[in-house]
Amino acid sequence: MKDKQAYLQYICNKYDSTIKVAKSFKNKVGDHIWTRHSKVIDLWSTEDGLWLLKHVNHRSIMKCELIFDIEYEFKDTIFPPNHYYGFKLDQIYTALDKTGLPYKSYSTGSRGYHVHVFIRKLAYLRRRTREQLRETVIDEFGCDMQKYNDKCMIALEDAPHWKTGNLKTLIRER
Repeated sequence: MKDKQAYLQYICNKYDSTIKVAKSFKNKVGDHIWTRHSKVIDLWSTEDGLWLLKHVNHRSIMKCELIFDIEYEFKDTIFPPNHYYGFKLDQIYTALDKTGLPYKSYSTGSRGYHVHVFIRKLAYLRRRTREQLRETVIDEFGCDMQKYNDKCMIALEDAPHWKTGNLKTLIRER
C-alpha cells in the first residue's frame, strides 16, 4: 500500500465510517503491546492521530464484511500446511464464486490466509443478528470463530504483520 492514510479514508468512505485502527508490536522483552483502538475519523484532527494512521497495522472488521481466517493447526489435520490451505481456500472460493459476492483473499504475512467478503446488506442488520450470521457461516467452513465479532481486530491489508514483519498481500480478487 503506497498511502495507508488514503486507503483507510477510502474504506471509511466506501464501506464503513466507524472502523477502528490500532498498532500492535512486540516490545524489547517480547510482550505483545497494543495502542488504543481509535476510530479512523477521530485520528484525522491531530498530529499524533495522523502519525498513528501512518503506522497502524490492524483494523476492525467492517459491518459489511465477513472474514474467513484460515490458520494451519497441525493437531487439526494430517495434511501438510500447503495442502491444508489449498483445500480450505478452494472450498471457500468455490462457494463464493457460486454466490457472485465480491471478495479479496490475502496471505496474512504469518501463518494463514484471510478471505474478506463484502456484503453491503450485512451493515443494515442489528449487530447481534450480523454477528450470529457471520458465526454460522464461519463455523460452516471451519475457520477462526473470533472473526464473527464487529469488535475483532484484523491485520491491515498491505501492512507488516506485527510478529513477522511480512506484508499481508493480496493473492486473489473477485
